[in-house]
Order: sequence, then C-alpha cells, then structure tokens
Amino acid sequence: SDDLQGLRVADWPIDDLKVHLAQEAAGKPWEIRAWAGALDGRLVLDGRTDGETVEARVEVESVDVERLRRQLAAGTSPLPGRLSGQASVRGPLAGRLETRVVAEARLTAAGQTVTVKADGRGRMSRAHGPDLALTVDAEVVAADQAARLAGVTLSAQGRLAGTGVEGDVTGTARVRAGAQAQPV
Repeated sequence: SDDLQGLRVADWPIDDLKVHLAQEAAGKPWEIRAWAGALDGRLVLDGRTDGETVEARVEVESVDVERLRRQLAAGTSPLPGRLSGQASVRGPLAGRLETRVVAEARLTAAGQTVTVKADGRGRMSRAHGPDLALTVDAEVVAADQAARLAGVTLSAQGRLAGTGVEGDVTGTARVRAGAQAQPV
C-alpha cells in the first residue's frame, strides 16, 4: 500500500492516490483497491481477478464537470456542476462481462438547474463491444419564478450495441401561466 501525490496517469492529473494490491497465497485471486483524488472529486476502484475472471466496481464521486470537459478537450462548455456514478463488471475476461453503469450529474448556471440520470445494463466484450440497455432522464428547472418556461423533462430509452445507439425520447415542457406551471 502506497500513497502518491501530484502525479499524472496517461496524462490525467491525479491529486493523490492510494493503492492496495494483495494476494492471500499463490493460486488465489488478486485483490486491488485504489482511491484517487482527481478533477476535484474522488475515484474508487475495488476488484479481484484470478486471471480468467474479473469482478470490479468503479465509483466516481463529485467530479468537477468543467475540469472533466477540459481534460477530454470537449468542444462546448457545459454548465458548471458535479458528476457522480458507478460502473461494475463481472465475468470471464475472454468472454462477455455483465456490466452496469449508473451516473448522475447536477449542473447549475444562469438561474437553471439541470439534473441528468443515466443507467445502462447489459454485456460488454472485446469481440462484440457493448450491448447495453440504456435509460436517461433529464430535467431542467428554472429558478426564476418570473420565467415563462418553468422547466423541461426528457426521458430516453434505448440500446447501445457496438457503435450504434437506437432509442426513443419523450418529453414535457412546463410553461408558467400566472403563478402556476402548466405542462405542454
């Protein structure tokens, strides 16, 4: 177990890092636990492998969305906010891994709050890529009670298979009519 501070891994800035790698005895599975401070948030990895199968979970807690955008060199600037999520995999390394991904982002600026929640479940493999059922829910709420548009809610369900995504999106907008917000 070691503590490291102020390093870069694959050109990603890591504020601090703790790693614990252990094997009880020869022939037993390896266990790894890692904690990292990065992008003003925290990442936790917990996993084990025997060389043929793997079981792992990654948690991302309260990562700064703007710092993440800059690190990824993404084009447009999102609203400032935080991103948290979890991903887990289980199964044979050479086969299809049972996969679950859950993420939530909360962004706020200019009198609006945006909340996005995503959930993906399915399998992933090197040979076939991802095959995940996806659900994404997003809500935009205007804090200004005088704003004509009170908010928007969107819900998407679909499938990510290989490099393609298919799905359906439904939504509702709420406009203010006097003191009340009415769906349209």
